[in-house]
Amino acid sequence: MHGYGHPPLAGTETVRRRLYCLHLVLVMVIETSYRGHTDTAQYDWARRRLTEVMALLG
Repeated sequence: MHGYGHPPLAGTETVRRRLYCLHLVLVMVIETSYRGHTDTAQYDWARRRLTEVMALLG
């Protein structure tokens, strides 16, 4: 954010950004099975991010 000249996020903006991240990683986890991907690299990456995002949300 700093690199783009954006000021630090306010409290509600931080929560909203984390919810957007949660949505993205959930889509990535779910679509691995839904689309029948045989390579689990995307799932593995997204699953680790899901754990991180959930921890940030408390």
